[in-house]
Parts: sequence; C-alpha cells; structure tokens
Amino acid sequence: MINYISVVIPVYNSEKFLDDLLDSLTRQFLNTGVYEIIFVDNNSNDNSARILRNYTNINKNCKYYMFNKKQGSYASRNFGISLARGDVLAFTDADCILGEKWLKNIWEFYSVKENQNIIIAGDIEIIIENSSNLWEQYDKIVSLNNKKYVKNKSAATANLIVPKKIFQNIGRFKELFSGGDTEWTKRASEKGYNLKFMANIKVYHPSRKNFVEVKNKIFRIGFGRGRKIAYEKKSIILNLFLYFLRIFNIITNIKISTKLIKKVGIYKTILFNICFIWLRICQLHGVIMGYKNKIEI
Repeated sequence: MINYISVVIPVYNSEKFLDDLLDSLTRQFLNTGVYEIIFVDNNSNDNSARILRNYTNINKNCKYYMFNKKQGSYASRNFGISLARGDVLAFTDADCILGEKWLKNIWEFYSVKENQNIIIAGDIEIIIENSSNLWEQYDKIVSLNNKKYVKNKSAATANLIVPKKIFQNIGRFKELFSGGDTEWTKRASEKGYNLKFMANIKVYHPSRKNFVEVKNKIFRIGFGRGRKIAYEKKSIILNLFLYFLRIFNIITNIKISTKLIKKVGIYKTILFNICFIWLRICQLHGVIMGYKNKIEI
C-alpha cells in the first residue's frame, strides 16, 4: 500500500510559470498530510527563490532547496530523490500546471496492490493560446506526447511517476544535458518494469509561441545528443550522419505537414517547411557544439 508521495520539481529561472504551478498545487484533491512537494532550485538568478521561499513558508508540506553542486535538471531531480520521504516519487516541471486530481489519481492507482511495480507516464496536454499560431500548433504536434513515447518504452519527466523502490533497484537518472528521462525509462523497461500511460493523471504545459522558442528547443535537443555521443566515446562523424538521416525523415515531415494544414492552412504550412530545413540545421549544429563541450556526466 502507498503511504506517502514525494513530488520533485526542478526549477531554473521559472518565475513566469510559478504562479500557475503553485495555484494548481493548492487545488489538489488530496490530504496534504500524505504528500510533500520538493522544489530544487538549480541556481536561478530571477525571482524564483523569493517566490518559492514565500510559498514554502506558508505551506509546510512544501520544501525549497538550493542545489548548486551541478547544473542540470537531471542532477536536480537526483538531488530531490535523495531527500524524498515518499514511497512513490512524482516528477513534473516548473512550467507545468497540474490537473486538480493529479495527486488523488496517483494515490488511488498505487493503492491497488497489483500496481506497485508499474511506472506511470501521465498525460501532458499542450496549452494552445492562439489556434492559428503555426508554432504553437507545431509544438503541440511534436512535443511531450507520453502516449506515443510509451510505445517506444520511454516517457517525459514532465509527468512521470515512479515507485521509489524502482530507483533503489536500477539507479537514478543519468545526469545528461537532455534525454535523461528517455534513458532511464528504457533502462527500467529492459529490467522488466512496466510503463503505463495514464490519461487521467494529467498535467498541462504551455506551448512554444514562436520560431525562436522552437529553434532554442531544437538546438538544446541536439546539444544533449552531442554530449551523449562524447560521453559514450562514439564516432561523431558516423553518429552525426545517422542523426541527420533520422531528423530529416521525409515521411515524418509529411505527417506533420498534413496535420498542420488542417490546423493553420496551406500557406503557413509552406512557411513551416521552409523553416524546417533551418531548424534541422540548428539541431545538427547543436550536436556538434554539444560534442565539443565534453563535460563528464
């Protein structure tokens, strides 16, 4: 039986998102005595610390920690795991909004004995503010689809729930620049743990609003891939070529374009395809820069 839930939330310069996150925390349908919220601030230089200290001073089941030993969201999550009291660990991000029954539904799921060894990949709904915005629609199509990820034995930490004993059995996240959630969930699957998508355990995530925000995300993904190639001491030339074939997949692009035409029309979809080439070049540039930035993981 479940006794306690620890929610781990890494924070880095997240002040513009925190009001919505904290408001969603106050509206949870679960007794505050059976869960804790652990905020791990990874060297923010905005007002995140002030906002979270004020919130945790009022809400005693919420705790704020500054973590400056290593920069990175997975290092921050691992630090949070080391502090967690719960037998179930729930992960989300500072830019997410929790569904009102998020914690309640987690509690009810793990109250069933047969579910004690299952990892939950919860639903992540991308919030669209302007339905005619090309980049919001693109982000909704390609981002944070845990239902799709689960089919490939992976999940995003924006909404990932794990019994603590699984971390004790297989280890914590590799402290990668990005992709640590994919690596960990695949490792768990290889060890025989089941990964289950749950539509009723939902969080909401704001969409990226413009080309620059999408480009920055694409570069970050490439950068993380480059660091991983360097860490694993693989050939950059071979892996760059294989990555090129993967991200310039014409079939994938046709599928995205077909969906975009229905959402924003043909002219904006043509614009997307013009920008698509530049986005992928930025992603490849990120791989090269990540490989050159050889930091031990």
